[in-house]
Amino acid sequence: MPDQNLNKQTTSPFEIVTSTKKKSFGKKGIIVTFLIVVFLILSVVAGVLLVRQRQNIQEKAQTTTCPTAEQCPVTGAPSHLRNCTPAQADGSPDEQLCNRVGRIGSCGGSQYCCPSLNGAWTKDMTECAAATPTPGPTGSMTCSDNFSDSFDSTIDSAKWSKVGDAKVSSGQLVLDVTSGQQTGSKITSTKYLTGDFVITFDAPALTKTGTGAVTGTLILVSPDGSKIVTVGRNIKQEAHNVAVNFVPGNQNKSVVINGTDSVSFKVERKSGKITTSYKLSNSSTFTELIVFTTTLTDDLIISLAAMPVTGNPLPATTAKFDNFSITCLSTPTATATPTATATATATPTATGTASGSSAGTSSTPRPIPVTGTDWPTVVAGGVGILVIIASILLAL
Repeated sequence: MPDQNLNKQTTSPFEIVTSTKKKSFGKKGIIVTFLIVVFLILSVVAGVLLVRQRQNIQEKAQTTTCPTAEQCPVTGAPSHLRNCTPAQADGSPDEQLCNRVGRIGSCGGSQYCCPSLNGAWTKDMTECAAATPTPGPTGSMTCSDNFSDSFDSTIDSAKWSKVGDAKVSSGQLVLDVTSGQQTGSKITSTKYLTGDFVITFDAPALTKTGTGAVTGTLILVSPDGSKIVTVGRNIKQEAHNVAVNFVPGNQNKSVVINGTDSVSFKVERKSGKITTSYKLSNSSTFTELIVFTTTLTDDLIISLAAMPVTGNPLPATTAKFDNFSITCLSTPTATATPTATATATATPTATGTASGSSAGTSSTPRPIPVTGTDWPTVVAGGVGILVIIASILLAL
């Protein structure tokens, strides 16, 4: 009989026990890891921002101290001068804003004037002469009114208002500006001039005492001050010139003359087009200077002015005028324009233009220093990324 115990399974001495792998990373671990990663990200961002802020402070400190801070005017802000010539006592620049009409500023060793509220600083002092407040015109006149003044005895207050040292001497209008004076001397018409016209006047002499540029000129200004025509004589780099200019657009021309010459000028307006001419004392005909391409139909305020333009201190200036008259256009007037010769105007033009442009050399805005690659920011960012990657790997 078989052994009944054989039917029972015997237990193997080599019993293999299998076990299931227990999950070692639960939901709590995931949340904790996520929070750690978020914290690290925020820490890195904060670190980068702090490093960048420190760099910005350093850059700002580098660009707001003299002499590197000097800009005449500040780039992108033409109404702002940042002067380091000289600097403030603590080494910071002298900040000057064009916030008062007629204000005179200094930057880079050059003089600037503020022609309009919050306008762009300019080296053309005649613009400030035009903007200097005077009693405004109370009426208007046309060429048919035959306005004229030979300045025989006194300045006629019915025709002119005056600013500064303006007087009549020896049958001429004499405008004096003392050394260092930041505003010129001028007389201004008490009435607006309307319509077409022919203005003629003599400028017998322009003199100065000191170093710098000066001008004695006729100024025609629109009522809002946005359009200015200047016609007269100037002294730049010790050269005497006859010169004209139109703002806006800076249409200009100058011709070198002998400083002892007396000069007569003519300004014609016909249908808004303005033609300017000059005549030396030894000539019998007018020579055309320029026909402005911009049309000017506005009523005009008339001024005769003496103004120092550059210099430190500004030089003393004396300008003389005589035989001022306003008449109407006539048929023969048009024939005077073709008498201009190319040799009379073209040859000296380069000299006059060069002398005007050289005055702006010292006021070229200096570039703001470039600091290069922000290595602290790059390193901080790289370390932060490595920490985040390491944290994620440890959490897996």
